[in-house]
Amino acid sequence: MVIGVLTQSELYEKTISNMLECKSRGAYLMGLTTYGKYETEDQVNFTVYVPKVDEHFVGSLAVIPLQLLGYYVSVAKGLDVDKPRNLAKSVTVE
Repeated sequence: MVIGVLTQSELYEKTISNMLECKSRGAYLMGLTTYGKYETEDQVNFTVYVPKVDEHFVGSLAVIPLQLLGYYVSVAKGLDVDKPRNLAKSVTVE
């Protein structure tokens, strides 16, 4: 599964191109974009939309569905979401 965050207009075409390269190799594509970019649905398998706001602030909205995806995938895999692995190591080792 490849998740493409398609929120920056300058990088939109390049990101789609890279995602389609992954799709040609058998990947399942999920695109996260803003409302109004409905042409994304023609190129990816699943699309998630966030409200259309100024590009400087869209990252704050895009992180919400990504965090929820991470949470529900962890729950589905039977992992304890309150005790992520290697967190203490990454925080204490410089």
